[in-house]
Amino acid sequence: LFWKGLNECLDPRSHGDGDNGGGDDNSDNNTSAGRRKAMTKRTKTVAFILAACLTYAHQDHEAHQKAYERLQSIVKGHVMTVTKELKSVESDLKSTGEYKKLGLAGSGGERLRQDDERALGGHPEFKKLHRLFCRPNKKDSKANSVDYSYYDVEEEDEKLIGTVIHPEYFSAFQSEIKMMGESSSDRCSFTDPFIFFLLSESRKINGAFQDEMSALFGPWFHRCDSVKKLARCREKVKMDYMLDQELKDEKAPIGALLGDTVRCLVECPTPDDVVKAMQILKEKATVLRIKNGFLEKDPAFSYRQILANILFEYDGVSMVCEVQINLKAYVKVKEIIHAYYTLSRCTANYAAKSEINQLLTKPANVF
Repeated sequence: LFWKGLNECLDPRSHGDGDNGGGDDNSDNNTSAGRRKAMTKRTKTVAFILAACLTYAHQDHEAHQKAYERLQSIVKGHVMTVTKELKSVESDLKSTGEYKKLGLAGSGGERLRQDDERALGGHPEFKKLHRLFCRPNKKDSKANSVDYSYYDVEEEDEKLIGTVIHPEYFSAFQSEIKMMGESSSDRCSFTDPFIFFLLSESRKINGAFQDEMSALFGPWFHRCDSVKKLARCREKVKMDYMLDQELKDEKAPIGALLGDTVRCLVECPTPDDVVKAMQILKEKATVLRIKNGFLEKDPAFSYRQILANILFEYDGVSMVCEVQINLKAYVKVKEIIHAYYTLSRCTANYAAKSEINQLLTKPANVF
């Protein structure tokens, strides 16, 4: 019964269209659509609870390994289902000549760091704490993994950082210092301090960003009322950026490479609408870079999307934000694909486990 329940929770066919929005769903749960959305959220949450119990609750290593392998087998089977569906969508678009239009949305551009003078690098608070935010990380001499990198934090530095970041993030920052102090005599944090500042500023700018994008794209727009989670930012920096050989010469803070802490989704009915949406964005916003997944050779899960980084300004502060543009067929499976991705790496590192813990208390959304 346990494995049957887990399998059903992860089956993409059991999720319908799901909730494509980025914020809280205030629809009437008495409607069939409302009930379907509520069920989608509940089943996904249950799936993560079951998977979390499986992957690291077992004390016996052999039992743990067998359970993990069975979980991966289930996930792999459903991934194949979703991949097959998306390849079919792609094939249909190519047969009608519509797929070529998606390439017209463009690609390339400048990767602007958040600490650039044109973005948060021009923020007075960043300049005030420049020496702290731009301090390079250190690595535990006994370990090669980036999981063991850390940042020195003097007591006075901690107080200064507390003056410029949101209380919630400051509490997380202090907890890290306390936890690290229990195993070492050093005062340090294992998260890039700049990330706390970036997320704090993201909260301030997010509402205005969502309102402006909503005005641009109307019914195609999906609001994301929450900024990117701290655990995901930490993981992306340590497991993506710090292990990427192409980024090995990037200066500190590495967290300044995060360009999607504030983001939204634009869901387009047709390829022509995708091109139109990009034209609107280019006319009304400062587009920095376009990553066009429809021009990639073989993306993971055959999932494609267009990610556009723009420079957004509000109340005298500028920040790199992200606009995701896609077709409905891809948006429909975005959320469950994220679940598969999370589960497929959930024993690989502490950050993935932390992400699962967050998902246990708040159902996943398309971001």
